[in-house]
Amino acid sequence: MAFSTELRFVQRAEQGLGVKLPRSFRDHLLLSNGGKIELLEIEWELNPVQDTTDKERARRTVIDVVHETNEARKWRGFPSGGVSVGSDGCGNHLVFVPDAANGAELAPQLYIWWHEGGELEFVANDFREIAR
Repeated sequence: MAFSTELRFVQRAEQGLGVKLPRSFRDHLLLSNGGKIELLEIEWELNPVQDTTDKERARRTVIDVVHETNEARKWRGFPSGGVSVGSDGCGNHLVFVPDAANGAELAPQLYIWWHEGGELEFVANDFREIAR
C-alpha cells in the first residue's frame, strides 16, 4: 500500500538522480509514494522515493527510484540519462528521459523500456494520463 511523502524526500531523490522529475510524477509521489498502476494490461510497481520519516517508511522505501534507476542503467540499451519510475518484475521499466531543451529536467512523456529488445515505447504525454 502506497502512502504520501514530503517534498524534501522527492528533492533528495532528484539530487541522487541528478535531474528534476516531471511535475505530474512529483505530485503523484507526494500523494502516493510508490504503489501500482495497470498499463497495457500489465501491472507496474512504481518506484518510491526513499522516506526516512520513521522505521516503517524507511523499510518500505529502501529500494527506491534512485536504486532502481542505477540498477537499470547497468543494462545494455537502457536510455541514456533515463530514470526508471516503475517496473513489471520481468525486467521492463517505466521510464522518463531527459528533456531535449533542458537536460537538468526529465521530459513529461512516459515510455516503457522493453529490456529484451532494448526498445523504448511511448505510452503517455504525461504521467497524469495513466495515474487515474
